[in-house]
Amino acid sequence: ARMLASFGSVFSDDGRHASFLFIQGFRDFLFATLCIVKERWAAVWFVVYGSLTFFVVSLQESLVSGFDVRLPVTISILLGLFLMSCIARAVTMRRSAESMRSDRNRYQHAWEAMLVTEAGDVENLCFAVKANSKKIRGETRQSLCTRADQNSQTGNRLLHSPMQQIGSLDLLYAQAQGVFHILMEKVKLWASVSAGKLPAKIQDNEVCYMRWESIKEDKMAGAVRWPRLKSPDRSVEKASRSYQNDVSKLLDICRFALVFDSMADLKRCFDVILADRDVECLRVKNRLDPKVEATETIGFRNCLLNLRVKLSSYRTLGVI
Repeated sequence: ARMLASFGSVFSDDGRHASFLFIQGFRDFLFATLCIVKERWAAVWFVVYGSLTFFVVSLQESLVSGFDVRLPVTISILLGLFLMSCIARAVTMRRSAESMRSDRNRYQHAWEAMLVTEAGDVENLCFAVKANSKKIRGETRQSLCTRADQNSQTGNRLLHSPMQQIGSLDLLYAQAQGVFHILMEKVKLWASVSAGKLPAKIQDNEVCYMRWESIKEDKMAGAVRWPRLKSPDRSVEKASRSYQNDVSKLLDICRFALVFDSMADLKRCFDVILADRDVECLRVKNRLDPKVEATETIGFRNCLLNLRVKLSSYRTLGVI
């Protein structure tokens, strides 16, 4: 609207006023466009927007009043509030870092102790990941989302092709719910042959990690705390904040975890998963590699695998 008004001012022989209106209109248009394209950078855009507005309005007021310097009240208040919020955020981030320092130190001490006592097993795991790099596709998040499986043609146009890019969050959750029980049985099998542990409730609702073999022997399968699907609210939040509303990049709606007492057991489970013909390992994120810095996870380390189930019966149903 300001840009259109600037053209009207040109025809009224008010060129200076027209130039200011055009600059302000272009500023508003640029700010809105950048916020839509890069929403997570909106705070940075606001600083630029506010600074430009402060300069333009100050210059305009000065010219109108005969170069008597006048500061715009509204934008000055907004910039002051933004500066206060930045300071408050910096203080909060510093306090959060201080509160997590003890956890980071414990993780670091445990990791250093593991490197001393199980250095050979850590090296074997890293070697196994590299040695199986041809079998592990090692794809990026984008390629995992867009690659189509041309070998899976069901002939039913109403079903979704398993590896096509999915833009529906409802469809993602429908598939994740179908895969959940398949992976649960697989996790039980992998845990039984590699001494993997699962969280289970014992007396007084206390949670502890127990081996699956012990859970079966004690008939405590009902006490296992199986993970739930990622909540829809969290999925929407992650897709909007990190993936520009592209839900196809959500790769952890259905997830499981195993805990091991030693790196040797973890390496054994890794080998069992790679040898399983019912699943395909598409990507490995090995944070147990000594070359990987764990600063983003406050020292926490693990080994993440992105798997694809290859059971033909479920593929026909469009679940996988």
